[in-house]
Amino acid sequence: MKTYTKAMITCFTLLVALSAFTPVVDAGKEKLLIRKWMPEKIVMGEHTKEFDLDDGEERSIEFKKNGKYAKDGEPDSGSWKLSEDGKKLIMEGGEFGSEWTIDELSKCRCTITTGKNGESATLYLIPYKAPVKKKE
Repeated sequence: MKTYTKAMITCFTLLVALSAFTPVVDAGKEKLLIRKWMPEKIVMGEHTKEFDLDDGEERSIEFKKNGKYAKDGEPDSGSWKLSEDGKKLIMEGGEFGSEWTIDELSKCRCTITTGKNGESATLYLIPYKAPVKKKE
């Protein structure tokens, strides 16, 4: 009986130790990210572009549960995933294909930064609001 108990304790200890090395993505961050966002502004180096949120133009990026993302209402622009530590957003394909650092992620804001060719770009996203066409 002692041998059986020792074997069970050893197996349990091994399972606990191995589970500590299993990559786990922060489900809370995924839940916050999966939705439709719209850009408020983008900062590229010294330049800032603020978007007119009431100009009637469709500007959006939607992160879907299936790991795909869509830009401006297109069916699929590429794929996305979070790094194991939840600090990076890896987007493949499309205009946003890059590794982004998550600076802020809440229900009210998603701020991500990437760097290409020695320059950084920070994208400030807010929850999506459908555009209203302006009367002419």
